[in-house]
Amino acid sequence: MYWWWYLWAILASVMALPLAVGSSSSSTGWWGWHGGAIIPVNQTLDFRLVGNETVLHQGWRVVTNRQIRMPSGRLVDFEVVGQRGTDQAVLVLAWHRATQTVTLVREYTPSVQQFMLGLPAGMVEDQKHDASDAWTAARAELLEEARLEGGIWHQLGERPTVMDKYSTTGFTVFLCIDPIAVAADRAPPRDAGEEGLEIITGVTVAELRTYIHDGNLTVVGGWAVQRALHKLKELGEIE
Repeated sequence: MYWWWYLWAILASVMALPLAVGSSSSSTGWWGWHGGAIIPVNQTLDFRLVGNETVLHQGWRVVTNRQIRMPSGRLVDFEVVGQRGTDQAVLVLAWHRATQTVTLVREYTPSVQQFMLGLPAGMVEDQKHDASDAWTAARAELLEEARLEGGIWHQLGERPTVMDKYSTTGFTVFLCIDPIAVAADRAPPRDAGEEGLEIITGVTVAELRTYIHDGNLTVVGGWAVQRALHKLKELGEIE
């Protein structure tokens, strides 16, 4: 009648045993599958770049072929996409305490040929910014796109995060609390690709979450918003 309890007990006992896969020791934790054997998912596998990378396309985007020797010994070609220059990007969420709202931008998105919402964002560029670092770029992009400057700044995360497994561009998210509005004639001109960009003020947290849920922000923009909201909650700015 309770045979399934006995089966579960046996399986649990087996999972708790140290398992050796190419090693005489094993760590505990979550388990994954590899080659038909159960191994800890944090086990180091040997992936190696073979030879030199081959640039397939080089414009604003750079497409590179990387040949990787897999742990099994097979050679697999991967096409990875990055950005020319530093290959680093920034996103900034501007939070206004008095109104408990956020400033977004709405701009034309050529990939889907429509306007989408997003955060002020841009690449870390040697020629455009005084110094090729994320902090300088973040301040410059907030001023250029949202016409905001100053405020209290927080960098979210110690290192950049890539968009997906085939992207090399590292994204760094910043939270800026209570920036000050700047007249358009005091802000630097926007890039040609930002023609038609609109500043959207007074966006509530509830509206932000709806925009993410409905797909009105890009994946990277939605991820950046979630990181910033987590920081705002940590600071006691929101519940």
